[in-house]
Amino acid sequence: MNSLHPITPQAALSLLALQTPSFLERPARRIFSPAFKRAVCRQVARGAKRPSEICREHLLKEAVLRRWSIAYQLHGDGAFAPRKEKR
Repeated sequence: MNSLHPITPQAALSLLALQTPSFLERPARRIFSPAFKRAVCRQVARGAKRPSEICREHLLKEAVLRRWSIAYQLHGDGAFAPRKEKR
C-alpha cells in the first residue's frame, strides 16, 4: 500500500514556484533612449542595415523596431521626444 499524503493546491503552487527555472521568468523591461531609437531608425531608413540585422545586434524584437520606424517616418526626430504630462 502506498502511503502518499495529499498535498494542498497552495502547497503545490509553492513547490512549483521553487522549481521554476530562472530562465522562464520574465526579464526586466528595457528602456531605450530617444537617441538610440533615432539611431537605429536612421540605419533602417538609409538602408545601412537590414532590420533583422539591427534586431539581432541589439536583441530587439522586430515588432518593436517596426513600431519605432513607423513613428520615425511619420514624425521624424520628434517621434521620440519626451511626452508632455497632462494635468
